[in-house]
Amino acid sequence: MGPCCPRCKRSCLAGLSVRWSSRVTPCTCTHCGGLSHVLASTSNGIGVFTALGLVLAVVIAAALQSVLLMAGLALLVACANVLMWRRVELWPITREAAKRSGRASFWVTVLWLLLAFLR
Repeated sequence: MGPCCPRCKRSCLAGLSVRWSSRVTPCTCTHCGGLSHVLASTSNGIGVFTALGLVLAVVIAAALQSVLLMAGLALLVACANVLMWRRVELWPITREAAKRSGRASFWVTVLWLLLAFLR
């Protein structure tokens, strides 16, 4: 199981739902039905740490010409990624706030596409 629900304090959130949660798509607690999400800065930080860790593993392994070292470092980075997602802090969000965030995200995307086509 993943991290604890910020409302009922039970570990009843699925790991993948936590990894893909945001203000627009919050994860739902199977016990209390509350919505919660991971902050974008935390989610992006874990992603950047993992990507840079894997690149660093490849560079170190290439410099030392060791495929076994690369596999070991990549496994270490993957384990760190799993541990970070299990310890991530979740923030409660209301259904109304999630809907507002979804609408705002939609209009920001429309505006971005409009500006991209007008370039």
